[in-house]
This record gives sequence, structure tokens and C-alpha cells, in this order.
Amino acid sequence: MDITAAWQEVARFQETGITTSAHIYGQEQDNALVHEFLKKVPFATLFACLQDASDRGSNKEVQRACTMAIILISSDLLISNNMSNCHAKIQVKQACKCINRVLSSGIDGSSLFFQPDHPRKQDLPVSAGLAQEKNAEQILDCLDSTDPLFLMNVVDLIPEVCRTKIGVEYVSKSDPFVGGNVIRLVGEISATAARSNIESWSWSDATLSEAFLETVERKMQSSDALDQIAAMDALAAFGSTSDKELLLLHQHQRICQKWLHFSTSTKLPVKANCFHSVALVLGAHTRLSKQPDEVPKEDEGVWSMYERLFNSLGAECAQQSTMVLLMNTLKQPFEELRTSVFHVLRSVAAQNNSWGMRVLLSYGGFFEFLLDRTTEATKDTREWKFAVLDAVIASPFQSKLDESLQEKLKASLRQGPYAKAAALAEMALESV
Repeated sequence: MDITAAWQEVARFQETGITTSAHIYGQEQDNALVHEFLKKVPFATLFACLQDASDRGSNKEVQRACTMAIILISSDLLISNNMSNCHAKIQVKQACKCINRVLSSGIDGSSLFFQPDHPRKQDLPVSAGLAQEKNAEQILDCLDSTDPLFLMNVVDLIPEVCRTKIGVEYVSKSDPFVGGNVIRLVGEISATAARSNIESWSWSDATLSEAFLETVERKMQSSDALDQIAAMDALAAFGSTSDKELLLLHQHQRICQKWLHFSTSTKLPVKANCFHSVALVLGAHTRLSKQPDEVPKEDEGVWSMYERLFNSLGAECAQQSTMVLLMNTLKQPFEELRTSVFHVLRSVAAQNNSWGMRVLLSYGGFFEFLLDRTTEATKDTREWKFAVLDAVIASPFQSKLDESLQEKLKASLRQGPYAKAAALAEMALESV
């Protein structure tokens, strides 16, 4: 469903007069309407509407989308089957109120659940003078809950809100909060704030950055794979923010070493996530993530930091070149691992500096491997390998390859990612 159609569904839902109220238990007809709405407009699409309204600077529609999200997450349809006690339901609704206060404090502080067309008497009022800092504290208090189901609802909502500029602006004015799964959120906030040029959020505050990195380091030391993955995701978001954050990350050598050392983990998800997180950082300033006119020039310092990070992956963990480490990893059959390595290679090929093509050329036989259509057994790995080929051909430094190799690579690109698989399937049919 496109954004326009989604907005129409939001308007149609709100025209029914359904609003969030102080009642713990919703009416059956309300739940039925929520159920029908979610069949047409999933949460991801609703948050896309929120992003759309934020990008357009439409305060009214930002408020409308936030209200809709709160109605849905407060619905008994979502809560009653997952939470067995009334107290948990109250907590969820209180958290939603707090989130809406933060979002509405700069827009309209006159009501908690602002519905421009159909306000209802039971809507809970909010004091217009309520301090914004107090609102943020209330949200953070919600994150201290010991009820895991409650936390699941709150933490799932806040990161989505923080993907919008207006959400980051308000959350970033509160005291920094790190710990548990919210380190992912903080990393996401920093990346979104940088993209949106939000000055109120800055890692130049040494206390803030040190608190964040110390928390990430503690999570890395955990034996829990989920904690380790969360820490790497947070570092990837942090390191992707700007060259300043990347430099700060380089300066914390101990954290970098622990991060990159996960590439030797015996836990497959952890090992693969390490490669993915490195790839995200390496690709942050390339044409994979930015418009052509936004990509840093070839002589800018960010590329040397990327090269240093890439080289450290092999040197710190396996005492060998990173290309050898990656190609040895590709000798393993696990799809999850292979796609993560291709992710790194794609980011390397997309560098707007000659070092990317240079390291690919440094491994004898790499391009022959890239042309070999028999190495990948699954659709995903074929597509990821093809994405590496595509990045090589799109590189402004492909001229470093000899002309005959360039022609072979371009011919392979024209065949698409499934050329060999299609040929094998045709042979199988002929043999029947």
C-alpha cells in the first residue's frame, strides 16, 4: 500500500469517532475496527506515514499518525492476549501517553490524545505547562519496568518514533539513557540526528559518548549472543553517523578489537553479525547509502579510516590479511555467513577511493571467483554475490582492471544473478 492510500485509511478510521480513552478495556467493536485497520495498514506502513508527515513538516499529520499508533498499541486486541494482568495494561497505556506528550509538547499541548475532528470528553487532559524534561523522565521510568511484555511494547514503539526527525528532536533533549536493548536505539538516534542535521544531539559531549561506549563494551563482554549482537548493531549505527564518530571509535582501540574479534566467534549469528556491522560502517558514506552528490570526495579522510577498519578486521583477529580471512570464510557453506561476507565485499567495492579496488585485486583469483556461477547454492547468496559484481562495475576505479577482465565482468552482469541456475534447470528438464 502506498502512502496516499495509507493516509486515506487513517482518515477513514478516525472518522468513526474511535479515540483512545481512559478505559482499560476497549469495546468489541473498537477491537474489530482495529483488526480491520491492521489488515490494511501494518505498523510499518503507519510509521512510514509518520516519517512522511515529519519530512513534510506537517505538525497536524504528525500528531494524527502518532495518535493512530497509540490507539493501535493501546488496543486490547494487541494487549489483552499477551498480558495477563491489569497493571501491565495500565503501564502500557501510561507509556503511550508519555510518548505522545513528548511528541506533542512542541505542537499542541492541550490534550493527550488529540483528534482534530472528533475530540471526546473522556480524553485525558495534559497540562500545557508540563515540563518536557519530566515527560522524558516518565518514558525512561517505563523502561525500568521488570515486566518483559510491557518492555516489549514500549521499546518496539520508541525506536520507530525515533526514525523520524521530530521524534529524535524531542527524545534527544532528555538525559541520555543507555543500557539493555536501548543501546540500539541510541545508535539509531545518533544516525538519524546526523542525517537530519539535528544540532541538539551531538556526540561531542564527552560524558555522553563515553557512557554510550562503556555500555556497549559491557554488553560485548556478555556471554549472551543477543547482547553481543545488540552491541555490534549499536556500534555500527554509531560509526555510521559521521567521520567524527568513526574517528572516536578508532580511538577506542579496545572496543574495536573486541568488536572485530567477534568475526572468529563459534556462534554463527554473532560471527555473521560482525561482518554485517562492519559492512554497514564501510558503506555509510558510499553511493550505497548516499546520493552521488553527497558522497565524500576521493581525497577526504573518511576513506583512510575505512581502509584502516577493513585492514584491522584481519590483522586483529586472524593475524592475516582481511581478504584472506573473508575468502577463507567463503569456503564454508552456511548461507548466513556467506551473505555477510558478500556484504563486506560489496561495501569495499563501492568505496569512492582507490583502496577498495586495490584490496580486491590483492587477492589472486578473486575476480575469477566472482565470475564463477557454480559457487552459490541458494537464491540469497547468488543475489549477494551478484551485488558485489554490480558494485565493482559501478566503481569509478574499475579502470584499474585490465580491459578483458572488465568485458567479462560486464558480460556476467548482463546475464543477471541466476544465469547458471537457469541453465542447470533447463538441462534437468531436458533429461526428464
